[in-house]
Amino acid sequence: MALLKEILLVDDDSINLLLCELLSQKEGFAEKCVKCFNGQEAINYLKRIVEEDHPAPDLIFLDINMPVMNGWDFLNEFEQIKPTLRRRPKIIVLSSSPDPNDVTKAYSYSEVIHFISKPLQAQSLRDIRAKHFQHLS
Repeated sequence: MALLKEILLVDDDSINLLLCELLSQKEGFAEKCVKCFNGQEAINYLKRIVEEDHPAPDLIFLDINMPVMNGWDFLNEFEQIKPTLRRRPKIIVLSSSPDPNDVTKAYSYSEVIHFISKPLQAQSLRDIRAKHFQHLS
């Protein structure tokens, strides 16, 4: 089973970032995990990718509640830079928010393909691969 080339993990919780990275490795989900601690770091990373003419990550796991730039602000900024990306990453909101309004709001962004409650589970990665990355199976 082929791996995604790269995933971008955006979360201010270093334990959650580590958990996602280790789970991705254990499940053979992605070759590379890039970690950012807030939305601004992630936007800066994506802009650097554009400048260096590298492909964007296949997938972004995005938390909502973060300092500096939260997930909603990231999504708004992302809308501005996505036309400059060589590849459009899919986005999964990975949040501890139980608010149904957050789920509805997340799906209002065209690149958001899923809303998952923390913590990330192995079965979620298998489901994501089967549903959204069948070409890699």
